[in-house]
Amino acid sequence: MNPIRTTAVALVLSVAAGMLLAGPARADTIAQENPPVLLAQDTTPAPANIRATVIGIDANIVRGLSISGHGGKRVTATAKGQRTRTVTAPASKPAILRNLTPGVRYTVAIAGRRIGTAVPLAQVGAASRLSVETTGVPGTVRLTWTHAPTPGEGPGIAFEVTATPINADGTDGPDLVTVTATGTTATLESLVTTMRYRFTVTPRNAASAGRTTSATMTRPLSEIAGTATTPAAAAPTPVVTVTSAPAPASVPAAAPAPAPAPQPTTKTIYVCPDSYPETPAGTCQKTLSYTFHTETVTLAYTYHNGVIGSHVVTHPPTHCDYLPNPNSPTGLDIYCTGGYDETVLDYGNVKDATPTGYTDTGTAWIKAIQVKDTAPIGYADNGTAWVKTVGKIAQVVPA
Repeated sequence: MNPIRTTAVALVLSVAAGMLLAGPARADTIAQENPPVLLAQDTTPAPANIRATVIGIDANIVRGLSISGHGGKRVTATAKGQRTRTVTAPASKPAILRNLTPGVRYTVAIAGRRIGTAVPLAQVGAASRLSVETTGVPGTVRLTWTHAPTPGEGPGIAFEVTATPINADGTDGPDLVTVTATGTTATLESLVTTMRYRFTVTPRNAASAGRTTSATMTRPLSEIAGTATTPAAAAPTPVVTVTSAPAPASVPAAAPAPAPAPQPTTKTIYVCPDSYPETPAGTCQKTLSYTFHTETVTLAYTYHNGVIGSHVVTHPPTHCDYLPNPNSPTGLDIYCTGGYDETVLDYGNVKDATPTGYTDTGTAWIKAIQVKDTAPIGYADNGTAWVKTVGKIAQVVPA
């Protein structure tokens, strides 16, 4: 080592060692003589670490999205080229984002953290030009109609087809027949041939119902299809002829006609179709539990300012002296003091810790979440399950 540097470093170390030996004992003595006094303290409890549990993102309103599980935090929807929408709602209620553009995929975030994507739906288009035809099978008819789709109404369009019987006094009968179709045709069976019916077709998507098309029969099927029954002609009353004679013979009385055989009697009852249990309210309803699919949430890395390394800074001597030295070629030696090396920390962007529930892939943080599926065609979401309601059908049974 350079003699100049050795002297300087030795001097610095000697001073530092003296401070270390004297410092702690003196500090303890001062602390004992002057114990610390608490002047003020923040007693506010630390905020709870609330994490949103994402239940689902549903496109179940026209031009909007319904987000549950947001924990009362701010909910935003963003899409390229679209205005950002923001809403807050109580934790116990869904957050509704409205006035979105149908057919555009939006990214939904809670408190700035992305939870998934969804596409809002437009009002479903109208149905029209309903036509009902006989099929040659008693009690069976075929319906056809047209549907005018609207942009953004989505691909999962279902058509609710109903046949409502009309009583003789013009009121609706109880044996409503309902089916769900995915195209623009449907076949209805088991209609009562002696009744008139009013047929309706209503298009639906997950967010709305479109305009209904309707057609009403003017005569029962039995008359239109020629299946009306004609009452059997009454048997002729037997006639007994008596001839005149001087001594009329005794004419035996005609034997009485046998009594008609008793005819079986029946009655019509209305029951729920198979697989549709009857509810306490008297409706026929099938219930399906929610199903979910997995979506991946991706978060970009975030950073904070922290230590990323260190480097050494050399400080030059602050003072130098010349002393005689007969052994030196110049007759003098140079002694310098104050020079030393200092290790300096380097600061920069340091990646934050991986958020709870996420995995670090090396390029981003990811987490799999469960998102509720769209309701099956023909079903409605009642908030706890998917339900499908149909009308009762007529069934003839012994009286």
